[in-house]
Amino acid sequence: MTNPGREVDKSLNSLNGMDRKGKPKKRTVTQQQKLINHRINMVEFRIRKKEQFERLKKEHERLEREMKRLLAGLQNDFSHESLWVYFGEQNMARSMVELIVEKEKLRKQNVARRTDVQRHDAFRKEVMNAVRLLSNEESLIHNDGGMIVPDKEPTFDYHPLSIEEVNAVLYPLDKEFMSNLPPVSFIGAILGWNVYREESSLTASLPSTRVQLTKRLHCSIATATQISLEQGDNLRPLLATPIGWSVACRPKVSTHVLQEVNAECCVMAHTFPGPLTCHYVFLERVAQWELPDGRKKLGLSMNVIDSTVSRLSSTDVRTHEPNPIKWAKEGWASVT
Repeated sequence: MTNPGREVDKSLNSLNGMDRKGKPKKRTVTQQQKLINHRINMVEFRIRKKEQFERLKKEHERLEREMKRLLAGLQNDFSHESLWVYFGEQNMARSMVELIVEKEKLRKQNVARRTDVQRHDAFRKEVMNAVRLLSNEESLIHNDGGMIVPDKEPTFDYHPLSIEEVNAVLYPLDKEFMSNLPPVSFIGAILGWNVYREESSLTASLPSTRVQLTKRLHCSIATATQISLEQGDNLRPLLATPIGWSVACRPKVSTHVLQEVNAECCVMAHTFPGPLTCHYVFLERVAQWELPDGRKKLGLSMNVIDSTVSRLSSTDVRTHEPNPIKWAKEGWASVT
């Protein structure tokens, strides 16, 4: 059972502007007040619920002992006819009825308490999600703290990027980015996609080559928005895939939102489960601008970032055992 004193100490540390290690934290007045009120309310709520649960549990055990005692006495009375006549059949029946009524009342109270606990658990999850989003906003200002993701797969420790680090990531939708790309030569078409190979990689000593895949589609922004809302993550391109991977494995790919920078920019991660777990972290940006002829254009860019998360050791922080994890460190895509 959680120590209430320890929970209160944590809340007092937060009230004094201290983090978990006792170091001072910088927060705005509004954010600090929200965190203080939330933590104090949660500690008081948990303490009250645990005290109520313990009281109900003790009362239930007492009633069970009382019922066993009465049943034992009843069995003993059946073996002594004189005692049965003394107490009388009506008195014994009345006692049994009262005991059954009291037990039924306690059962209904337990059902109500379980419903309250389930409602509290759902509320706590919502509050924790709100706290996580607030922590992400704070990390953009102070660049402190971290988070462990995902839950059911090999975990990794992610430290949010600062605004300077986000701005330093290349932007595939920028004209300067496109103009600095190496020259490419057309190779052919496959499944409706045009395939280009970088000319600079033709004489390279690396055992691989860099290619570009392009495909032109025509649709309105309203249609593209509707399809993206209906299909969600299934439309997001995959920047890298493991060896032996096929499109049939697409539903198994996990998408994690690691950091929300603003409404048009966020840091995300793709995880490919399997004997060799593959990850890559990427920065996703969306933009909309107007063309000279008055038409509007919508763009989406994804760029793999070789952040601190991909330089950590492949050790599960829960078990401290090595896991076979592979990180992709480069790749980008743009859709306009």
